[in-house]
This record gives sequence, structure tokens and C-alpha cells, in this order.
Amino acid sequence: MANVDQKTILIIDDSPEVITILRDVLKVDYLVLAATSGDQGLVVALREMPDLILLDLVMPDTSGFNVRKKLRKHAATSEIPVIFVTSRNSPEDEALGFEMGCVDYIAKPVVPETVRTRVANQIRLADQNLHFRELLAARQDELDETETAAIQMLSMAGHYKDESTASHMQRMAAYSAALAEGLGWPAGAVRLLEKAAPLHDVGKIGIPDEILLSENKLTDEQWIVMRSHTVIGESILARSEAPLFVMAAEVAVAHHERWDGTGYPHRLQGDEIPEAGRIVAIADTFDVLTTVRPYKEAWSINKAFDYLKENAGSHFDPAMVDIFFDIREKIESIKAHWDSLDDGGQLTVSWI
Repeated sequence: MANVDQKTILIIDDSPEVITILRDVLKVDYLVLAATSGDQGLVVALREMPDLILLDLVMPDTSGFNVRKKLRKHAATSEIPVIFVTSRNSPEDEALGFEMGCVDYIAKPVVPETVRTRVANQIRLADQNLHFRELLAARQDELDETETAAIQMLSMAGHYKDESTASHMQRMAAYSAALAEGLGWPAGAVRLLEKAAPLHDVGKIGIPDEILLSENKLTDEQWIVMRSHTVIGESILARSEAPLFVMAAEVAVAHHERWDGTGYPHRLQGDEIPEAGRIVAIADTFDVLTTVRPYKEAWSINKAFDYLKENAGSHFDPAMVDIFFDIREKIESIKAHWDSLDDGGQLTVSWI
């Protein structure tokens, strides 16, 4: 009966005699597989995913160097440790082998005790490396959880006193991600923006209640204070150099800039406005227009899209508005999804 914890060794060598010798040396401690050509070895490696490969350098169909190169290119086999077993053991060959990513060299004719010792060492190191990667992954999960909690708390703080709800933050984050994806952003950057977008108004935490919650029309002086939420948000978020908060700081300071240069706080124009800020400006406006607020009824989706079109080139990046129209079906699907889950304004931030 096979031991489920038994490690698997794959021997790739065109010599049946060498395979027999290596198998006899290793079969007591390991499950041993064999292939007599480089191409066959690649097939077996992908199918069986061995824990370690003993690879001959000189074979008639393809060299061991080429086999190793192909193993490294395939994500499934790139991390499998490889020991070269060869009569080509000049310093130049060894240097090239290590450059190609082999973990050790065994010279032919093989010495059984050397094979046993070096294979055991590399199996042990592979186990240690796996454990280390698992620890790193667990640590990254902890960091991600901490980051997510920070985002949730900051987003809730920024929106706690105004008319915005958790569903607003969720929807506009999803709209932002959809637009970024439509613009061809890499998946990682899209995910980053989806997390950063809800922090756009975090600076409102620094606006006095008599202004933030005023039911009267704001005076010019009060508007100056109100508009400062952009730079307040930037100053809060820029304290971290983590990519998420770098992007969030850009969003916070830039989401009220306008394409024609008449926005605030810095009156940036066109491409001077960070791309993330231009995206969030569209997503935020669309959601505000299409939802009920204390001061307005919800606009229809058609009316909101008309507004974006009318203001493309003045308020909004016209190319981004075009993409927003291109992905209209997806935008409507996002809205329908979050509308069906709307919790009535409870600040349960769960979009991350």
C-alpha cells in the first residue's frame, strides 16, 4: 500500500541503465517515476507533479537545459526543484545549470550514497521553502484583513454624518472597477481602485457639522470649507505609502476636478487629473444621480446617461464617458444587483 506522504521523484534520462541505478538507490524512500526522453519527461512532470526531478543534460531529443527552461515557463512546474545528473560537469556547465535554476549537480557515474544524500537534502529544503511560503501567504492574508478593516472604518467615518449610505459606496466602487476594466486596466489595478474608491470622501470627517449637515444653501465661505474635504482626505490617506492608500489619496483629492479645469481643489485640467480621480468622478456622479437623496428624487438611468454625455468634455473625461456608455449593460447590471441588496442605509461595508 502506497504511503500518501511519500515523496515522488521523477528521473528523466535516456539511459535505461542509469534509470535502473537511480531507481534502485531511491525506491526504498521514495515513489520513483521515470521517463526516457525530455519530451516524455515534461508530460510526466505535468501529469504527476513530482516533488523533485533528476534530469540528464544530454539526451537525443532535447537537452536537459531546454527541459528545465520549459519546466520554468509552466506555472504548475516552475517551482519543482531539479537536480542535473550528467557527465558534463565542467565549471561552465555547472554555472549554466545553476543559472537555469537547478538546485544541485550530480556527476556521472553516480555514487549511490551521494544521490541519497543530495536528494534527501533537496527534499528537506523544498519542504522548508513550502512551509515558508505558506507562512508568507498566511501573513499576507492577515495584512489583507487589516487593510480591509482600515478601509471599512475610514469609509464609514467619511460617510457617517452625510446622506450617503453603504450601498452608495458599494455601487460607486463597482462602477469604478467596471470602468477601469473597460479602459483596459490590469486586474490588480482594477481591484485596487475598487478598494480605494469608497475612500473618496473620507475628508468629510474634518468638515464641521454646521456645514456638512446644513439644510440651508451654503455661503461662499462655507463652500470653501466644504471643498476642503478633498485635501483633508488626501492628507489623511497620504500618510501611508501602501499602493492602495496612494491611489485612495489621488482619488480623494481629484474626484472633484473637472476636465475643463474649473473643478477643485487645484483646478487641474484634462490629463493632469489622475486617471483614478477621473474614473471615480463619473462613477460617483452616476450613482448620486440615480439614487434618492434627501434633496432629490432618483433620476432615471437614461437621464443620468444623458447628463454624462452632455457634460463630457467639460466636467468629465470624454473618452471615459464613451467607455461608460460602451459598458452600459454592465453598469445597469451592477445597479440592479446592489439595489436588490440595499439595506436601507445601514453602514455594513461588504464590497471588499
